[in-house]
Amino acid sequence: MMRDLAFVCNNSRKRVHIQSVITLFEILRSYGDGFSREKWRDIMTEAIKPLFTNMQLSFQTKRFVREEEFQIHNEASREAFMRMIDIYNLYYGKLSYLLDLFLEVLAHSSESSNEQFAQTAVKALRYLINCCNVHFKEREWNLIIKTFGDICKNTTPTQLLNYSLNENALESAEASPQNSQPVSDKSLVQCVVQVMMIALIKDVMESYGHRLTDTVFLSFV
Repeated sequence: MMRDLAFVCNNSRKRVHIQSVITLFEILRSYGDGFSREKWRDIMTEAIKPLFTNMQLSFQTKRFVREEEFQIHNEASREAFMRMIDIYNLYYGKLSYLLDLFLEVLAHSSESSNEQFAQTAVKALRYLINCCNVHFKEREWNLIIKTFGDICKNTTPTQLLNYSLNENALESAEASPQNSQPVSDKSLVQCVVQVMMIALIKDVMESYGHRLTDTVFLSFV
């Protein structure tokens, strides 16, 4: 049933799309206490991860003809991210061992070529840390920092790093505009994510650095 509901969550009709997201996470909130650890893992792998994967694909492959349609998907994605983290925080005792899967969803979503979806994912990562940091011990902080590294690595705008701006390249581009390589939208999105991650890492160090062990600190290097 969860898998079917997760599929419905990507319906293009506004009322169905947003309400199905709310319904999915309300079911988890209301009945999650009775789920076993194994059941939670199944829900995570069979419903929640596919839900966000499908959302990301919608943003990257679908052409939103109307602004309203885009806003529907944007609102639903924000709702899903926040409610997912609220569920994780509420049932932390049962879900703590699944932190790597929650972080995997956030990291993968931050690599989206759609700026709004990528930004929402990074904001959700910040929300996760702010909500749940009181529970975190060395294992959890190590996973968080590993996720920081993965996101920064996978969103590095390599096209810009390889983009030559020397005089010869500029002259060549002026002489043959068809041979010039414009900066892609994906690279611009990656730049936005990189800036957000720098701010997030800085804030985490300032707010929670006193709680990190020497081992965790070294993993930042």
